[in-house]
Amino acid sequence: MTGAVDGRSELTRPQGLNFNLRTGIGMLAVAAVFLAWMRLRPLTPKQEPGPEAVSEAVSERG
Repeated sequence: MTGAVDGRSELTRPQGLNFNLRTGIGMLAVAAVFLAWMRLRPLTPKQEPGPEAVSEAVSERG
């Protein structure tokens, strides 16, 4: 929030760049990328085989 409401003296930093504002916008962009990634490819937990799958595997072996 600081970068959005800084006075004119803060904007006259070296090369006229407002690093607080640019850093905040960059962080929001990264957060948006991670949120999109979460929505498009959510993590799925590995499922352990249940008791019936284990008994089928044992019976198939002989």
